[in-house]
Amino acid sequence: MKPVHNVSENQRWRKPTFGTVKINCDASTDSGSPMTGIAAIARDCNGKILDRTNALVRTTSVRVAEALALRPGSVLEKRWQWQSIIFESNNKELIYSVKNKVG
Repeated sequence: MKPVHNVSENQRWRKPTFGTVKINCDASTDSGSPMTGIAAIARDCNGKILDRTNALVRTTSVRVAEALALRPGSVLEKRWQWQSIIFESNNKELIYSVKNKVG
């Protein structure tokens, strides 16, 4: 399993090491809508965007939306068959859960 990192809200994005792709996953909700945006963006060690994807999902749960945001990141990984990947999210609980499931 690929490493998964938590990023606190006040922490700035850091470039991955040479040869590693970092995939940032996130969700955006609107309390007045049942639709939630999820997205993933892949960047190289220079910060260059390699690919990105987004989608709308029907959920009112922020926890579920953040978890669903990992899926598009996994799709990017499979599409490009990157060997060295770091998944990153700002949802600490989600990252803890994923690390414990695979570790």
